[in-house]
Amino acid sequence: MKKALIAIIAVIIIAIAAYAYVTRPVSAPTQDINEVSAKLPAGSATSSVYRISQEKSLVTFTMNELLNGKPKLVVGTTTQIAGDIAVKDERVEIGTLTLNAKTLVTDSANRNGAIVRLILKSDKPENEFITFEPRSISNPAVSGGKASFDVSGDVTISGVTKPAVFTVVANVTDNSIIGTAETKLKRSDFGLIIPNLSFIANVDDEFPIKAEIVAERIMR
Repeated sequence: MKKALIAIIAVIIIAIAAYAYVTRPVSAPTQDINEVSAKLPAGSATSSVYRISQEKSLVTFTMNELLNGKPKLVVGTTTQIAGDIAVKDERVEIGTLTLNAKTLVTDSANRNGAIVRLILKSDKPENEFITFEPRSISNPAVSGGKASFDVSGDVTISGVTKPAVFTVVANVTDNSIIGTAETKLKRSDFGLIIPNLSFIANVDDEFPIKAEIVAERIMR
């Protein structure tokens, strides 16, 4: 009886410690997103370079799940996306884009902790940043200040790299580029596993991502 009681107490202590680990506040980013993002060369007489603004941009993912037996739409967001976009000879060029995975937030602090520590493991330095490296752009021409194209490239999440295609629609002016980029990714492609908890079930494998981007021109 005594040994059984000790075992039960030990299990309770471990459970409390695990809960405290997962739900404690997420630590701040280790670096400023603009310090780690790749930069395109400064514009020339025939090109303009635009830099993504964290104050004006937003990245959103949505995912359905059953929470305590009830349907729940999870919405996660961050403003911490960075990168450069260039327009040269009326054609768009996109540099590597970087997103800080530690800064994704939902409507639940507990869920935020689980995303960072158990799913993305972005509390580890090697997993803190998600990147998209463009490889090719279909129809990158700017016509009448508007651009609409697909950009293919490689997304890296938690150390796993997979191809992705973003559909982009944008308005281009001398001072800014304002547009959206959308795609769908699968958790299973990146080995992102939802914790086995009794109150969470039927979490979507495929989920949409939408980036609302405002990039401002870097003056020559």
